[in-house]
Amino acid sequence: MARSHNKVPLFEIAISDRSGRIDFHPSSADGEMKYWALSGSIRRPKNHLTEYDLVRFDSPISVETQRLDDWCSKANLNKIDLIWMDVQGDVWVNAMAC
Repeated sequence: MARSHNKVPLFEIAISDRSGRIDFHPSSADGEMKYWALSGSIRRPKNHLTEYDLVRFDSPISVETQRLDDWCSKANLNKIDLIWMDVQGDVWVNAMAC
């Protein structure tokens, strides 16, 4: 587990439909599009590259993935009150993560 802030622990993992590793594609951009460099995807972007050619996804990084139930077990969580998750339109993969 990475460094925590106050009472909020930070877990540097991605929740997925399987535990293991996956390439994550963080965005990068310059100039007027620099604020668009705060996104990323586990799927290599396609249409985004033709619509916004100043935003790039050049350097994928390998990240650890865990199924939600596996992560809850390791984190010793028996109950979750709320999950706020950006599923990037891939509801099926995240539904299978449980």
